Amino acid sequence: TPGSVPATAVASFGTEGQGRSGLSWGNDVGAEPDSGHSRGFERTLAAVGPVLDWLEDVARAHRFDLESFRSLQLAIEEVFANCVRHNPSGAGPISIVVATDDGRVRVTITDPDTDGFDLRESADPEADLPLEERTPGGLGIPLIRKIVDDIEFRHEGRTSVTVLVKSLNSR
Repeated sequence: TPGSVPATAVASFGTEGQGRSGLSWGNDVGAEPDSGHSRGFERTLAAVGPVLDWLEDVARAHRFDLESFRSLQLAIEEVFANCVRHNPSGAGPISIVVATDDGRVRVTITDPDTDGFDLRESADPEADLPLEERTPGGLGIPLIRKIVDDIEFRHEGRTSVTVLVKSLNSR
């Protein structure tokens, strides 16, 4: 049901209408910076559905234009799925924070137990090869790069943090 905590969620953000710090969330991109919506999700592909549902709730809370938000949602899904696929035995939940600041949406995806992978440094697939000569997969990262305006990455210890930044229209 809408607004309920999915079974795969292992942590949730603060009280409804407030961020973790208790500050009210802004309703428009470009309003005052907000403290963000945050949730941790189990490291499983079964959590992709709840991730997408939660992101829609966040988009509605911010009154984002949902059609504009869908492309960012796809990029977030791809990063989350890559965390799961390439590190299925990692410890702990994968957390996602969505915040707005200065007309932009910043999505921070934190994987607490990984060797780290900076998707900014990944080579693009060889699209000019005939289909039968291509290796399956490898299209998600170029897609992410096309969707977002900026990508930030840091890795400390065993924790990787990927930040996707995109300007979005609000209603």
